[in-house]
Amino acid sequence: MILQLNNIYRAQRQQLKAAQEEGQLIPSFNLLLTDGVTKITTGTIPPGNPIVLVLFSPECPYCRAEIDSIVGQIRKLADIRFYFVTPCPISEVQEFSRQHHLDKHPNIIVGMDYDNFLLRFSGTKVIPYTAVYDGNRRLKDAIFGQTNDRKIKEIAYR
Repeated sequence: MILQLNNIYRAQRQQLKAAQEEGQLIPSFNLLLTDGVTKITTGTIPPGNPIVLVLFSPECPYCRAEIDSIVGQIRKLADIRFYFVTPCPISEVQEFSRQHHLDKHPNIIVGMDYDNFLLRFSGTKVIPYTAVYDGNRRLKDAIFGQTNDRKIKEIAYR
């Protein structure tokens, strides 16, 4: 079991090094927000509080569990800006956002990555993929697979 976990961890670190290096600026890509009209570019996210990009699929049970963990502790995470990103159709994104009441939280943005940039950029074969950036928009760490609110907060503030 320990050997298996070590191999998984090593593979995750190699995957991260191939896709991104710690300290890199947040990538710039476009998102269509849940209103179906508004577009934003991640490269224009201002510095300040930590930023977390979560690549997810509305149908993925691990993604839903991670997002539920974050939303369940959102008061403790209020100073972190979350961007839940998916290449899935906007109708699915809208329904997912409604089901999880994501629009109630001012520090959560949900959007469709209509160019499928983040999946290609990250090089991940696993979702959810969670990238944690500091207040200067520099990568601190990336997590391949499901994580939780405690781990995100630990990375954001180390």
